[in-house]
Formats: sequence, C-alpha cells, structure tokens
Amino acid sequence: MADVGKAYVVDSIRGRDKVQRQLANMGLIPGAKVQVLSSLQQNFIILLNQTRLGVSRELLDKVQVHPQESVQEETEIQQGGLFRENFT
Repeated sequence: MADVGKAYVVDSIRGRDKVQRQLANMGLIPGAKVQVLSSLQQNFIILLNQTRLGVSRELLDKVQVHPQESVQEETEIQQGGLFRENFT
C-alpha cells in the first residue's frame, strides 16, 4: 500500500482499455509523478500536476508505481506536484 505523504512515479497502467483511458484522461500515465495526500477506507486523495484528485482504490489498483528517490524531486512534490505505489 502506498504511504500518505510519499511521492511516487507511475510505471504502468493495467486493466481494460476503458480503465486505461480513464486514468490517462486524469493524467495518470507512465512517468507521471504523484503523491498520496490522504486515504479514507477505499478512497484516496492524490496530488497530480498540482491538482488534487479523489480516486477509488479500485482504480488505483490498476496503477503500478515506484517510490520517488531524489530529494530535489521530493521537495518539488511537497511544493505542489506528485503521487504513489501499488495500493494493494
């Protein structure tokens, strides 16, 4: 499960074409930098491109990520731009 406050980079999107398009339309594409702002039960608020999005666990389970490593990039995230790991 992704940790609140940590930054992640999207590796890939799994699922049917419809789900992949929906996530891509939201900006969740490979290489996107995201941050988990909060989680409550089965819903998450993420920060993506300086925009807060409410997304269900069901959708985020389709997103594969790895942790953001650079200290400079983490600072950029905290200032308003990033997200996540696999939510399961």
